[in-house]
Amino acid sequence: AYTTGTVTSSTKTVPVDIVLVLDQSGSMAYDFNGNSTNTNANRRQYAMKQAVNNFISAVAEKYTADADHRMAIVTYGISASTLQGWTYVNAAGKSTLTGKINGLPNSPSGATNVAAGMNSAANLMGSGYNYTGTNTKRQKVVIVFTDGVPTTSSEFSTSVANGAIASAKTLKDNGVTVYSVGIFTGADVNELNGDKYVRAVISDLPCDGSVGSFWGGTNLASAFTGDVRNIDTPAGNRFLNYLSSNFADATEIGITNNYNFPGALGGDGWYIQKNFNRTKTGYYLTASNASGLSNIFQTISENIQTPTIDLGSDTIVKDIISPYFTVPANTTDIKLYTEDYTGTKFDGTRDALSGASVGIQGDTVSVTGFDFSENFVSNTKKSDGTFGKKLIIEFTVAAREGFLGGNGVATNGAESGVYDKDGALVENFVVPTVDVPLATVALTAADKDVYLLGSLSGDDLRSGAVVTAKQGDNTYPIDMSKADNTEEPYGLEPWQTEYVSFDLTADPAAGYTGLTDDKTFTLTATIEPTVTGTQSANSANDTGDVYVYKPELTAADSTIYLGQTADYADNFDEENGIAWKHGTTVADTTTMGEAPVLSIGYNPTAGAFTQDTDVKMTTFIGQNDVTAHTTFINTTDDHANGTDMHQFTVFVKTCSLTVTKAGSGSMTNGTETHIFTVEGPNGISLKAAVQGNGSRTITGLPVGDYTVTEDTAWSWRYADGKTGNATLEASENGAHKTVTITNTNPTTKWLSGDNFKVNTFAAPRASSAPVQSAPALQADAPAVLPEGPVELNIKE
Repeated sequence: AYTTGTVTSSTKTVPVDIVLVLDQSGSMAYDFNGNSTNTNANRRQYAMKQAVNNFISAVAEKYTADADHRMAIVTYGISASTLQGWTYVNAAGKSTLTGKINGLPNSPSGATNVAAGMNSAANLMGSGYNYTGTNTKRQKVVIVFTDGVPTTSSEFSTSVANGAIASAKTLKDNGVTVYSVGIFTGADVNELNGDKYVRAVISDLPCDGSVGSFWGGTNLASAFTGDVRNIDTPAGNRFLNYLSSNFADATEIGITNNYNFPGALGGDGWYIQKNFNRTKTGYYLTASNASGLSNIFQTISENIQTPTIDLGSDTIVKDIISPYFTVPANTTDIKLYTEDYTGTKFDGTRDALSGASVGIQGDTVSVTGFDFSENFVSNTKKSDGTFGKKLIIEFTVAAREGFLGGNGVATNGAESGVYDKDGALVENFVVPTVDVPLATVALTAADKDVYLLGSLSGDDLRSGAVVTAKQGDNTYPIDMSKADNTEEPYGLEPWQTEYVSFDLTADPAAGYTGLTDDKTFTLTATIEPTVTGTQSANSANDTGDVYVYKPELTAADSTIYLGQTADYADNFDEENGIAWKHGTTVADTTTMGEAPVLSIGYNPTAGAFTQDTDVKMTTFIGQNDVTAHTTFINTTDDHANGTDMHQFTVFVKTCSLTVTKAGSGSMTNGTETHIFTVEGPNGISLKAAVQGNGSRTITGLPVGDYTVTEDTAWSWRYADGKTGNATLEASENGAHKTVTITNTNPTTKWLSGDNFKVNTFAAPRASSAPVQSAPALQADAPAVLPEGPVELNIKE
């Protein structure tokens, strides 16, 4: 925390003493491409004279009684001389100085002995410095113009370079600012060395500027560019950098060409022996930006400092910890520092603050004792020589137990800020945020039970899943049904999940419809941050099973008697005979709900069967035939379950009726035949023949009431037309009855009474009229005599 303020300044120009050191070597007569020219306006000399005159005029414009600028001019070629001694740059001095510049030759000649020129400049700033005025707080500047490399004749001279740099070091150590201005081809303020050693045939050797590296080229590769060899141009830029105030500590150029350079044809170049550290920029200039010299004038300030707001040492800084983090347990865990402002930024160096007071109350850390007004921050240096400082309150917080993490989590409450001595809020802090690792998530899917052809939506698949989040050693249940509950999101307190959300997805997302077989599904539970940051989502998967419960029908065989109608309720109890199962597990209706309505079909439909009948069952849920998904069981011991194409059998039993004749007399020795008519239900009418006092059993009869009548027309002699009745019933005891017809012998004579014969059936005679013989009476079928005339063969 800090407060700002202002420093109001009254300013005045600091007078400056300037020595111009001007190159008057022969190359100054060349153009800027290093070529000889007869056109004066194209020469470097002409450009330099124009630039210097403009500079003299700019200095003259700033001349006042309090800024009594002076200037001297040194020229150098093979040697150096003072062209003009110290001169005040007022109107008269301007005229004198520009006259000297204008008087320089258009086409100078000679070497580039910069060392001689710098030595003369050092003398003017040293023993030759003769200022006697009252403005003793002055700045001193040397400006060196050159169009080439330091030489004694034509080649680069390290001795000249080192001599010039040595004089510049003396000047810089004595508070003189040194500018160098290069106006030669390839002048580059950023260059300190060449980038490679060029070889004519094989690959070049790179130069990285470190001590021991070198640049140049073989004799075939070291070409010349204008008046300066191309391999010497980087050396010239290195020289002018080291000469200027860019390198305050440079004492020599640090390179040599006295070196055994590689190459079959020999080579030349520069070997780096020593480097110096750059301390400043902007003091080596080129012709394109020489106008920057106009910025050398300094000012002094008389300051009035005022804080923006009055906040003394009784100011209260409140750091209210957000609910997601813990408050320090002790005030000793809270550290206080200050950090200085540099005028443009805080310097990053912390100093411990003593004498301040720290308190902890609830979730609030309070600090007093830092005088914000005294330490206000300003872009202008204050009277105490500083730019102000800020207060730093530092302590460590940990994520609160139960907080599930997130990105951009606010560490401070919204009311954190600076309060005045009366407790009134001055300004809130910008709330810092951090990214807190997210909890891990665990998931257990719940298996699903569903009836045949049932459906499960995605929500159904997700229901019952157990989702938990783990943060540290603690586990928290996540209630997905309360995702949107603002008072209890996910079943937790709002602060626990404020920066995260949970999602539970199912695969398949749409669930299942019309299930006929077991399925599996996959659930994915995800915790993800609601704010973008370094923390990413965590997920967990689990697979659940869908169990399809199918109908199991239990049937049984049954028995009816001929004449009865089958009732399938005897074979299958549609109310209690259906069980819904998965394997051997019976469906639990308390959790699954009522089973679907199962419709039962029978083929054939129930009827009055006349023979044993196999019945096939079919099952339907609505219009859907689910027979293939139904299990059928027959409880009858002798029913072959699973092998027949039917589910149960209706067995048909028949009844029998025995007709017995009694009292037929003895005149014929019991051989007389008696005919009886047997009439029963559904129009049954049968004939039964009984010989003597015998009996005849009729089988294959349906249940019902039967009447037995003796045929008096047939056995008139022994029949008196008596009848008998019997009811055949559907039970083992009632299905077999006997009707006995008892009568007397009303006549003892056969026909006339003279004789008698036994009537027998005879084979048909060979005649044109067929003789129908009576069928043999079978024990297991009704005895029926043929209707119509019977021709008898009467034998004596």
